[in-house]
Amino acid sequence: MWARERRVWASVHHVVSIVIGLLPELLTRCVVEVGAVRTQLGTDIALRTLRVLTAEQLHALPAPLGFQPHRLSSRLKTTVVAGLGCPACEIRRR
Repeated sequence: MWARERRVWASVHHVVSIVIGLLPELLTRCVVEVGAVRTQLGTDIALRTLRVLTAEQLHALPAPLGFQPHRLSSRLKTTVVAGLGCPACEIRRR
């Protein structure tokens, strides 16, 4: 059970890092944590709010926020992340 939860939280962390790159004007200096995003956006429901704010990009964003499966191949994940301009992900890949 804990392994599944860990994978879910890893997926959430990954998508939050992408969204921080997509919405720099709203999430300036925001750390890659759901609680920090909630505070910055002034909401109790971070993922639902982020889904509304990124509606045009949902087709390219990984689950649990977007419509792409979270088990993307490394090559596709790099393409999607690079296409969305996520600075946090760019730093981790180096």
